[in-house]
Amino acid sequence: MLLNVALRSGTVFLLVLLSASLLRAYASLAARLGAAFAIGVAAFAVSSTANFSDHPIRWHIPIAALSTGNAIVLWLFACALFNDAFKLKVWHWLVWSLLAVAGAANCFIFMPAGVLIADFIGAFSTVSVVVFAAMALGYAFMTWRNDLVEGRRRMRVIFIGVIAAYTVAMSSMAMISGHDAEAVLASTANAWGLAILSAIFTWQMMQASNNELFAVVVPDPSLASARNIEINATEDKTNVDPKLLASLEQLMSVDRVYREENLTVGALAQKLSIPEHALRKLINQHLGHRNFTAFLNGYRLTEVKAALLDPDKAHLPILTIALSAGFQSIGPFNRAFKAATGVTPTDFRRATAPGP
Repeated sequence: MLLNVALRSGTVFLLVLLSASLLRAYASLAARLGAAFAIGVAAFAVSSTANFSDHPIRWHIPIAALSTGNAIVLWLFACALFNDAFKLKVWHWLVWSLLAVAGAANCFIFMPAGVLIADFIGAFSTVSVVVFAAMALGYAFMTWRNDLVEGRRRMRVIFIGVIAAYTVAMSSMAMISGHDAEAVLASTANAWGLAILSAIFTWQMMQASNNELFAVVVPDPSLASARNIEINATEDKTNVDPKLLASLEQLMSVDRVYREENLTVGALAQKLSIPEHALRKLINQHLGHRNFTAFLNGYRLTEVKAALLDPDKAHLPILTIALSAGFQSIGPFNRAFKAATGVTPTDFRRATAPGP
């Protein structure tokens, strides 16, 4: 019992320290959600202690709320960490509030009274943890190929993969054990798991580079062309091969390979006869892009805007123009266009159309 409490106390200390450090050092949404997730895990370490819900007192309410609501925070953190354009929406807050209220009510009202609804809410909370952890895992792997930031690519495996897998495993054990779920979560084995993962999490976050994980990215359409390298380079340019840059520019601006369906970093690297990691480094560190799709979309949007400004193409539907430039569907095109210009494609064409 003493070891169990010591492990949980150490976990809480580390995670509170990490949360404070992230909030003080970084201003990005990913850092704020990382801090919130750390606090949520600390709350879980406390709320999963044996007999926590048997004799609830008022300070248990926020602990239970933060612990239960943390299910969605894991997924939101993954989205913000691996997608620079991610933004919180109202429904995210609503789901968090629903989970938090359910957890607090179950801890303070239903579970001590032993009513039937307590089992239902407990099962609902456990399923929510599994679902959102699986979503975090899926998002981390789904967006891995297009990520150009090496440190962030490693973090997918080190952090999200390990923590999400642990969450799924522990929640599954709790579900399988039925009435012994509390015993599983209150066990010393779980305390060890929380302590080890918290130490790994804290170490990796403390070692993280602001530019790799927590940069506040401002979309800049000027990054669309490799010709802007002299403006946007972020490190010593003497290591950049001018012939390689010229070849990349040839492929993108003249050959227009960005039009190819499902073009990947690996496929483009093969066209340049260089390793994939070398191309990722070139596009990220010298051209300023953190995502391969965003890099391609810069060229695609340049072509689309030119077509929308061309009077000879005024008869062409916007969808036709977007598809010919390499976009796969209208939804991603509209979002990318508005993010880069601030207006919809229709409004852009209307505003730039010649007068009568």
